[in-house]
Amino acid sequence: MNKSFERNPKKIAKNTMYLYIRMLLLLVISLYTSRLVLKELGITDYGLYNVIGGLITIFSFINGSMAQASQRFITYEVGTDSPANISRTFSTCVYVHIALAGLIVLLGETVGLWYVCNVAVIPSDRFYASLWIYQCSIVVACATVITVPYNALIVAYERMSAFAYLTIIEALLKLAIVGAIIILPFDRLISYGVLMAVLSISMRVMYGIYSRHAFPYIHFERRIDKSYIKSMGSFAGWSMCGSIAAAGYSQGLNLLINFFFNPAVNAARGLAVTVQSVIRNFSNNFQIAVNPQITKSYAAGDLDYLYLLVYKASLFSFFLYFIIALPVFLEIEMLLSIWLIKVPEYTAIFIRILILISAVEVLSSPLNVTAQATGKIKYYELLTSIILLCIVPISYCVLKTWPHPANVFYVFLIQMLIALIVRLYIVHRLTSISIKTYLIKVIFRILLTSLIAMIIPVAVHYMIDDKWYRLVTVVAVSVTFTPCAVFLLGLNKTEQSMVVCRLKRIIK
Repeated sequence: MNKSFERNPKKIAKNTMYLYIRMLLLLVISLYTSRLVLKELGITDYGLYNVIGGLITIFSFINGSMAQASQRFITYEVGTDSPANISRTFSTCVYVHIALAGLIVLLGETVGLWYVCNVAVIPSDRFYASLWIYQCSIVVACATVITVPYNALIVAYERMSAFAYLTIIEALLKLAIVGAIIILPFDRLISYGVLMAVLSISMRVMYGIYSRHAFPYIHFERRIDKSYIKSMGSFAGWSMCGSIAAAGYSQGLNLLINFFFNPAVNAARGLAVTVQSVIRNFSNNFQIAVNPQITKSYAAGDLDYLYLLVYKASLFSFFLYFIIALPVFLEIEMLLSIWLIKVPEYTAIFIRILILISAVEVLSSPLNVTAQATGKIKYYELLTSIILLCIVPISYCVLKTWPHPANVFYVFLIQMLIALIVRLYIVHRLTSISIKTYLIKVIFRILLTSLIAMIIPVAVHYMIDDKWYRLVTVVAVSVTFTPCAVFLLGLNKTEQSMVVCRLKRIIK
């Protein structure tokens, strides 16, 4: 075992706090910025920016898999505590992402540009501005791709405060850009695109400067390690199977709903997915904070700590998610009526099922990171991808027999549960983690705590008739009684003491 690796649960708690502050600030800034951009650009130009700029994301889909590979390999080498290997891995990742940026430029200036000029529906008086936006979008995509290794380095060393500061600075600068396009005496759409491109390049420079000063022992090497490229390519290739499967069942379900029903049902699904994403963010921040230590503990050979992190990450992530998800699950109809002027049919039931699906995804995330830490993800990605891709054909058969829109989400939920079981079994084979211990320490505690925590909120929901009074009461009861139930039943004495100490420090 690598003796230089240190178990550091306090850092996880501290980094989680930074990430939650970041999430809340970004949520407020992003919502306000989006509103201002729509107002200042107008509906037509705002739509053009999203459509034309979105074309480039099609060419950069491979970046997601390479970003996972970069994060895993850099974090793994940080866990081995070998500056030479970290430098070599980091340099290789930089070269790979520069090559990816070159591929995006090549595809963007050929296939993409042809599509913009010949296929895309663009008002004739905005064609020149659209070309500017398209070229600026290529610059933004390339800068984002090249920044990935620096971002991965910061996360690998668990410098979440710096990660939070840099992303908040970027959000504030985007807000400043909206003010700038009002003042500048140029076309607002073109000005917005150019300034966004300048911002992306500036953020790349800022990430580079911070990394150079924060990690002076990491040296950029001019040579490329071919063995790393081969390993990363294999890892990214199998990771891409998961990405393709996710895109396949997501878009496949969308097409199935459109085929069997009508666009209004697709709108209900879109709204449900939006709500699901917002709720998931409340557990994602904790998982981002704990993921580097999972990978580094495996790299250091500290399997006991690895198992502990998997148990704790699964448990705490679920409880953080559950505290927010429970009142939304119970009062979704009222919340939708407040949020939307007209609520599409089936939206509420879609959201409820997606909340259950997300609960399974929360438990799957630590297992995903653990499998990636081993680097042996071939069968993990292959089997889970097959299970998830089966969602579409099974849903088609179900709809042919029982044509109700919610049935596709029930199939989705069942397949996610099967995938969770398969993930747990494969991770057991890869790391020797105990399935029995996982069931006792994670699944049993989650079921017991959740069932007891639901009693009072559910009772209040069915006892009160007045909708507004019921909403306020259910939310109040959920955010007070549920954390108490989690504290008393979901945590052991050591975890309770840690929470109490952290609360005392926050109060002081």
